[in-house]
Amino acid sequence: MINVKNEILYVITKRNFSLDNIVWMWVSVIDIPINNNDDLSSRLGDCYEYYKDTDNIEEYLKQLNFDYDDGYGTQYIDGIIMFDDNSWYTRNEYDGSEWWEYVMKPISPKEQRKIKEENESKN
Repeated sequence: MINVKNEILYVITKRNFSLDNIVWMWVSVIDIPINNNDDLSSRLGDCYEYYKDTDNIEEYLKQLNFDYDDGYGTQYIDGIIMFDDNSWYTRNEYDGSEWWEYVMKPISPKEQRKIKEENESKN
């Protein structure tokens, strides 16, 4: 078992982000285990959404303070965590294993050249 709130706090700090860097977050309970964990069962279908400009992150995270079975089987939690640098975590699943996967906005070759030129002009 793993706690949703603690898992989110772990993945954001893994990439050196803080709660202040989160601009939007959406988490949903999409399935429940067969053994019917009462805490998770009561949350089936629940969606939790956070917007930096209107919501309190600490209050939002209190809603995510519950456990789920992170072992193989089925995906229980879905979600997206967007950061102020346009990168994000998305919830992925394969063969019953689930995790948060970090994604960055692709940089076009034109943008890469511009960044390289800017860095060279600083030297």
